[in-house]
Amino acid sequence: MVDIDALRVGQDGTLTIKGFADTVVVFRIAGAFRIGTRSNVVLQGVQETNVLWVVQGAGPLVRVSSHSEFRGTLVATKRTKLSVGAFTNVYGALIGKRIRMGRETTVMHFPFSALLQGATVDTPNLAVRKVNLRNSVSPNRATGGVRLNAIVDDTSSKNFGAALTNNGVVLSFEDAADFDQVAVSLSGCAQRSTRIFLCRSGDTRATIRVMRDDPNIYTLTVVRRRLTITQTGAVQPTAPVTVTMTQDDGVHPLVTRSGSISTCRKRGQATLTCHMP
Repeated sequence: MVDIDALRVGQDGTLTIKGFADTVVVFRIAGAFRIGTRSNVVLQGVQETNVLWVVQGAGPLVRVSSHSEFRGTLVATKRTKLSVGAFTNVYGALIGKRIRMGRETTVMHFPFSALLQGATVDTPNLAVRKVNLRNSVSPNRATGGVRLNAIVDDTSSKNFGAALTNNGVVLSFEDAADFDQVAVSLSGCAQRSTRIFLCRSGDTRATIRVMRDDPNIYTLTVVRRRLTITQTGAVQPTAPVTVTMTQDDGVHPLVTRSGSISTCRKRGQATLTCHMP
C-alpha cells in the first residue's frame, strides 16, 4: 500500500509498476490525479485485477487524458467527476459518482478482485486544500489570523446548509506547536442564492459554494482575523495542521469532521502556509 499526496504523469509519460503474479498494489492519492496525453500505466508481472487506485476525499475531478493506456481499478467516489479522454484504453474498472468517457474510449473490464481484510469506516469528509496560520507576535495587539480553503462532503448527512443557517458550524485549528486555542464559529450565515452562502460575524468572514455537479459537495473559504497571542501562541505555527468541524442543525445528530494537511512552508517569522499538491 502506497500513500501519495498527488499523482501527475505528464504528456508522453510512462508509469511502470513491477511485481509478481500474486502482488497486490494499492495506491491511495490524497490530492490531484492526472494522467497526461499519450501517457501509459504499464504493469510488469502484476495483474490488472490486483491493482487498485483510490483517490481519497472530496476535491477536483480525476482525469485520464486522451490517447493513453491505464491499468487497474480507479475509485474516485468522493470526487465531482472522473474524466477519461478520447481514444484511451482502460484495462481495469472505473468507479465514481459521475464518469465521462471520450470518443472511442474503451474499458476492458478487469475489476480489482484481491481480498482486502479489515474494518471499513465511512467517516464524514473534510478535505483541507489550503490553510494559512499566522501567530500574534505582540501581547498588546491581536495580529493573528487563519485562512482556510476546504471541501465538505455532506453526502451522508445532507444537512450542512441547514446547520449553516442555524449557526451550527464551528471550526477549530491546531498545529504541532501552540496554535491550538482557535475556534471559529460560522454565525450570521445566510443563503444568498441556490449555490452560495455568506457568513459575516465580527472578525469572521466565510463564503460557501455548492458545487454544480453535486449539491452535497461544498467549497468553503473562511477568514478569521485579530486573533490574540493567547489563542495563537507566541511561536511560529508548525506543520501538520489539523482542522476539526462540528455540524449541528438542531434536529439531526451532531456530525464531527476532521482533515489535516502537512505540505507546508514557513513564511517570515509568523506565518505558516499549507497547500495540498
